[in-house]
Amino acid sequence: MSLHFVSIDGNKVTVEYNNNSDKEYLYGDYYYLQKNINGEWYQIPVALSNYAFNDIAHILNPGGNAKFTCNLTMYGELEAGHYRIVKENLYTEFDIDSDAAGITEHGHRINYELDDLTDVFTYTPTKAESGDTVELRTVVLMDADIHVFLDDRELEKTHNDSDYWGYSFTMPDKDVVITAKPYTKNEIWGIVNDTPDEKENWNDVEVCPPAGSYARIAFKLPSDWEYEVSWTEDVPVSCFVVSIYPKGHSEGSVAIEYMRGFGVCGTGLASEEIVFNGLSCKAWKGTYDNHPYWDFISLGDEYRGCAIINNAGTTWFNDYRDVLEEILSTVVFTMLDTAAKTDIEIGSLFEEIMSSPALSSNPGDYMKAHEDAVSRLVAAKDATLRYIFTEFMAGGQTGLKGHIMRLVLDRIAPEEMLDLVADTGQQYFDEWENTAFRFLNTHEYDWLKENHPAMFLLVEMVQEESREMMSKQVISEASFDIDGDGIIEDCKITPGPTSGLFTVVITATVEGRIKYKNTFNLNWGELSFAEKDGKPCILRRTNLGESSETSNLIYVENGRIVIEGLDPDYEGYWGDDDWNLY
Repeated sequence: MSLHFVSIDGNKVTVEYNNNSDKEYLYGDYYYLQKNINGEWYQIPVALSNYAFNDIAHILNPGGNAKFTCNLTMYGELEAGHYRIVKENLYTEFDIDSDAAGITEHGHRINYELDDLTDVFTYTPTKAESGDTVELRTVVLMDADIHVFLDDRELEKTHNDSDYWGYSFTMPDKDVVITAKPYTKNEIWGIVNDTPDEKENWNDVEVCPPAGSYARIAFKLPSDWEYEVSWTEDVPVSCFVVSIYPKGHSEGSVAIEYMRGFGVCGTGLASEEIVFNGLSCKAWKGTYDNHPYWDFISLGDEYRGCAIINNAGTTWFNDYRDVLEEILSTVVFTMLDTAAKTDIEIGSLFEEIMSSPALSSNPGDYMKAHEDAVSRLVAAKDATLRYIFTEFMAGGQTGLKGHIMRLVLDRIAPEEMLDLVADTGQQYFDEWENTAFRFLNTHEYDWLKENHPAMFLLVEMVQEESREMMSKQVISEASFDIDGDGIIEDCKITPGPTSGLFTVVITATVEGRIKYKNTFNLNWGELSFAEKDGKPCILRRTNLGESSETSNLIYVENGRIVIEGLDPDYEGYWGDDDWNLY
């Protein structure tokens, strides 16, 4: 959907809806006026006391257009400036001239020719002024991607996560056309060939270190090629490398690897952005010092740390280039949730320590007998701390394991060791946890993180557990078209993340995908969804005074959920982007 300025006749502004989707669009008579002052938009108050809008829904068929007239008389005399009409989640901008000559359309037009990808785009502004930064948004496509073009220039992806993909550009001093097309199946980081799914004498290779890592690597390898695997000793493994080469050519190899924190030197580097095996993440192919061969391929976004390094450029690379390209076209990086594997590994190390000496009752003797296992636990640091905290938080660690976990905790975080005589490891930890929260109550988060990082990690785990428990509660839920786009959203109110303030999270989803999510700090009340005059609203009930029930309209504006009529001194949005996705 798009909204355009059409004309002005006195105080009446005519705008036009364009339904460029394949679905019906519903819109009402309601609108409001905003003015841009120093780069910020402010709503113009209505000057008349006896105005009202018809409570009616208009239907606009797919591909249809409809004009609508907005009467600005109710706003009184308007000064010169830059304004916009806002209807539902759409708006169109215009200027009122200083000489009161009238209202004129503002900016250049952005036209769209999206063919079968119309429904993929979720945010498509229709006008912008020369020099403005324009952002487009699309849904996240699973196992696919798209090309987006500004006129004949392809746009780079500027936002890429589980919520949406974004593309941005600077508006030129003219009207523009946005087009899009899907990636073809065989676009593989600049190589176009058939993936060898069923090749004779090709073997499946899958590599993940037994101690657990952040990724798994799989690929197909011809029987006349060899590979070697190496990895670091930390838990979980932060770097592992699979080196491949033709038999008899071990003097050089191509390394397929995962390295947490992978980076490259920029001196003498020429790089180009590529598509790697159909993945939607960013990827780059780099060449140093004008080499006649590429030196590395690195992946970004959720695959950050995955890379391929060419160490065979001066040896066998040219002779085996075609086969190598076929091998690399089969490479699959899988990012892993390492928590489960890491917990198993760490748990087995504690079991090893507790296995001997059986005749001793001194926990220190068990530590001395298994220094290698202790060293591995200390090297794993945060992973070990998370395991220890989880075990102690579950309670009941009054035996040998509790004592050993206490000693390992003090070994990892000696600066946070307590001068405390405790009968059990559980008793020691309970006081250690209380100390962490006493520090938090008397200092800022940043101070705790800098001076007592292990205690900071425990606080983070406790608060995350609390947030997860609260997120499973539902205060109210309902289904209605919250943003006026003709699609019914499933809406929920759930408790917010804080205990000192009354916060709630309001989400709107379509087919399980979050479309809007905002967190609000509100004055206390029992909340529930309702409809008022056919429009979504929130009921708030309190036990204060006779007017114990109030209702606030709820809608979407500029990509955010809006609760109308909040107290500007005490209520509003809460938190950072993690709690306000839009």
